Amino acid sequence: MDNLLELARGPLFRLAFALMILGTMRQVILTIIGYLEARKKAGDKNINTGGLAIETIKWLVPFRYVKKRGLYSLTSFLFHIGLVLVPIFFAGHIRLWAGAIGITWPALPGPISDWLALLTVVSGIGLIAGRLWNSRSRALSRFQDWFFTPMIVLVFITGYLAAHPQSSPIGYREVMIVHVLGADLIMLLLPFSKLIHCILLPFSRYVNDMGWRFVSGSGEAVLADLGKEGKPV
Repeated sequence: MDNLLELARGPLFRLAFALMILGTMRQVILTIIGYLEARKKAGDKNINTGGLAIETIKWLVPFRYVKKRGLYSLTSFLFHIGLVLVPIFFAGHIRLWAGAIGITWPALPGPISDWLALLTVVSGIGLIAGRLWNSRSRALSRFQDWFFTPMIVLVFITGYLAAHPQSSPIGYREVMIVHVLGADLIMLLLPFSKLIHCILLPFSRYVNDMGWRFVSGSGEAVLADLGKEGKPV
């Protein structure tokens, strides 16, 4: 049991971390290449940088669907806060990061990490329940949607129990093995799944904006194909 835990904390963690970084770098580079190719072909190469930045921020706030899906947006927003902050700024994680990459940084106070972890668990369960309840969400859901949210919730539950062993109904080693192996798996899959959108969102907004700009002269070609060349439209 101890050997498995050390394997998960040591070699497997470093492998998962390295593949996560390399895979993420690959995705970022491919996204930038896509932007450059779209810009090269676009007729209008001017980008409203400020407007795109505002639109990106709007996608991050919890009430972008306030009229129809306000509760879902708020739940998703709260889920993502803990999902980003706890793995990076929990003191125990920072010690693990330091052992793997030799770099450290300030940690969140313990009570804040605890509340964020619990918030992530509750909001994650809320997202799962909402997906099960809403027929449209069920129809649009893919395997990744059904896999990652429960997996993340499990990792956060076991992480909280590992930090508070007096509250755990399961032994510390068993809890830690599930927690660390689950976290390793998420890191391994992150660059190859929809989780990467947390990192690529700012880049992808620019690619999409440039990609929808027609190649110079394409408008005239479309009018010619429709037989409306030289006619008012």
